[in-house]
Amino acid sequence: LRLENLQSRIEHGEQIDTTDIEAAVDEVSRLSRLVSDLLQLARADGAASLVEVDLGQLASERVEMWRAMAEVADINVTLEITPGAHTATAVPGAVEQVLDNAIDNAMKVSAAGSTIEVVVGESTAGKAQVVRVVDHAVGLSDTEKAQAFQRFWRATSDSEGTGLGLPIARALALASGGDLVLLDTAGGGLTVELRLLAASSATS
Repeated sequence: LRLENLQSRIEHGEQIDTTDIEAAVDEVSRLSRLVSDLLQLARADGAASLVEVDLGQLASERVEMWRAMAEVADINVTLEITPGAHTATAVPGAVEQVLDNAIDNAMKVSAAGSTIEVVVGESTAGKAQVVRVVDHAVGLSDTEKAQAFQRFWRATSDSEGTGLGLPIARALALASGGDLVLLDTAGGGLTVELRLLAASSATS
């Protein structure tokens, strides 16, 4: 609609403000993100074979990638890998996408000078491997945490996202035989916890 309106104004010889053009470009970018997210969601909902992944290695790669962007925003991204092997089974590419989504969301709500922690470990039961992305921002209420996995839900109406990031992440976790949960961070903030079946448990 924006583009058709611009075309009509040009045909009538009207002066076009760059603000109008920028608004149309922004709308195209938003629609592109929406289509991309819908395609990823469709793939996540489909059946896929599982592979064995090294959670420590994948977390290290993603944290290294995000650190450069975090430094620009004066945000510190740390990585902690608890002792032991952290192999799990997952859909190919699932862990990377879940981490990217969780870190990206944490970056958007974290203030300058704050820290985002990525922790790789195992559950207390010992049969599941977990990766946590911990922020110390405003967090979500219990109601918001329950709504966050609903498709197209956004915490604020002016959010740039499509409201599909967390639903895609959880769909990938479930397709991997695990789950994705949202927890309160001690002292305030949100913890996104990816739980996956340990590779040894899956084999047995």
